[in-house]
Amino acid sequence: MKTVLHQNREIEAIALRLVSSLKEAGYEASYFVGGYVRDKILGIDPDKLIDIDIATEARPANIKRVFRGERFIEVGESFNIVIVVID
Repeated sequence: MKTVLHQNREIEAIALRLVSSLKEAGYEASYFVGGYVRDKILGIDPDKLIDIDIATEARPANIKRVFRGERFIEVGESFNIVIVVID
């Protein structure tokens, strides 16, 4: 799952709420991965981030159910990737 947010939002706080929502829905394994983790290790300013990748055991259909009301970008069920857009 990838969360896409506007640059001026508190991206880390929103991403943590998404992971918390997944946990509340019964999906224990949810981790930050990808460029976000790399940038944190390199000390890149988080204000410049516009997305955070989250690896989870939840399938795309489950993610859509947990985050109904949000906008989604379909990447493909065969890849098990869904993008949740938080405006």
